[in-house]
Amino acid sequence: MDTLWLNPLHQIKTFQIFYGKPDKEKITELSKLDAAIIEATAFKEDDLNVLKSKGVKLFGYVSLMQLENWNAELKDRVQETDYAKVDGEKIYIKEWDTYVMDIREEHYRQALLWKVEHYIADQKLDGVFFDTVDDLDYYFRDRPAVLEEMQAAYRTLLNEIHKRHPDMLIIQNQRWGRIQVWTVVEDEKSRKFSDKHHFPAFVRKGDTYQK
Repeated sequence: MDTLWLNPLHQIKTFQIFYGKPDKEKITELSKLDAAIIEATAFKEDDLNVLKSKGVKLFGYVSLMQLENWNAELKDRVQETDYAKVDGEKIYIKEWDTYVMDIREEHYRQALLWKVEHYIADQKLDGVFFDTVDDLDYYFRDRPAVLEEMQAAYRTLLNEIHKRHPDMLIIQNQRWGRIQVWTVVEDEKSRKFSDKHHFPAFVRKGDTYQK
């Protein structure tokens, strides 16, 4: 039996993605949901404790393949060789003010592990949400050898997280391997189709995603 379908994430019926600094109204709103994907650096310990006391599963945001220019704390932990390059040039994404990173570099993986440890494990969140996983295919699809190495490096990272924290839940923004993905669909028919095939799907209603 594929243990993926026994994942406790399947008990989640509502969740919200929120990367800002919460006020009291937002904490109250989030406390009524089953789960929330958050930027853990923006939340105070008291706010996290309120949500935990309400049984909300909390997932800390981690960008797998892009480093934000505003993220000074993480930028201080990377080095020049951690940046992915094409023809010797860094890959800059103007829309998000980010750089694509080279997950093959152990030094960069250690920087990601530091964030997982410091902002997710130490704060006793339930899991991690890896964003920008789709960059693996998008930026390296024409370089199959590099893509394969990148995917292997991601697997190494996941294995290390599981080794350190066997109970930590992991979700990501693209289906790959056996990692859980939540899908957002546009109508009830699509949601029922996903449920039939044991693939968690949510319909967006305002700021909240609901099964």
